[in-house]
Amino acid sequence: MKKFFLLLFCGFMVASQGKAQTEAPQGPLDLATCVAIAIENNLTLKRTALNQLIAEANLLESQGRRMPSLTAGASSGYRWGRSINPVTNLFETRRIGNVNLFGNTGAPIFQGMRINNSIGQAKSTLESGQFTLEATRNDITLNVINLFIDVVFNREQVKIAENQLNTTTEQLSRTQRLVDAGSLPYSDLLDLQSQNATNQLNVINAKNGFRLAKLALAQSLQVPFTEDFDVIEPEYEVRMQGYLHFPIMWIKLLYLELKKLYHFAHKWTITFPNQEPLI
Repeated sequence: MKKFFLLLFCGFMVASQGKAQTEAPQGPLDLATCVAIAIENNLTLKRTALNQLIAEANLLESQGRRMPSLTAGASSGYRWGRSINPVTNLFETRRIGNVNLFGNTGAPIFQGMRINNSIGQAKSTLESGQFTLEATRNDITLNVINLFIDVVFNREQVKIAENQLNTTTEQLSRTQRLVDAGSLPYSDLLDLQSQNATNQLNVINAKNGFRLAKLALAQSLQVPFTEDFDVIEPEYEVRMQGYLHFPIMWIKLLYLELKKLYHFAHKWTITFPNQEPLI
């Protein structure tokens, strides 16, 4: 009976998992919704929950071994033709009917503390499974949070790359007119064309990174990935000395830009005759 219920539960979980994977969420998702969907659809968490049910069944089984057992039954039968009468032990040629009743009972008296030890082991397994279940849920939550932040960050990277491309495009158009008028050398136009092509490549790479980040998040949520899949960026602000307000994404982007500038500055050295390098 226990195996039957476990098989029935497994079938229900598989059916619900298939239904969850065929239904895509509607509209942009916030962080809380993403965590809830991931916890609901995660196969590892469902497997851990199923192991908890098995541990609970094993504990009930171990506790039930303390109770006395009783078995009873009955059987009946008929025989026709020449057969031995079980009462007279003689051959007879007629219908003979018989009814058998049986019963069996038993109770554990002392089994060397085996039942108590098995109950203690089952309780320890159940408690360990509960901690494993909580740890799995926490790991899923942290993974979804990291992927969610990755999506938001890559979306900001796309905006930055597009802004840089728009700036270089405007500079290229203005430089083209100045070169045509003879105010600037042709080499300046070539430099801006090269920078504009680089910025176009950065936009493509940023969009690819943004799409891959969304794909990773959709896979962790166990939902179908579509181009409309998107997240809602949470609004956070950092208060500095009670006067300044900076979005946390701006601080992260400022750090990255300063880091690039630092590495760029260390690639060059400026020297003068009989002097040490300035950088």
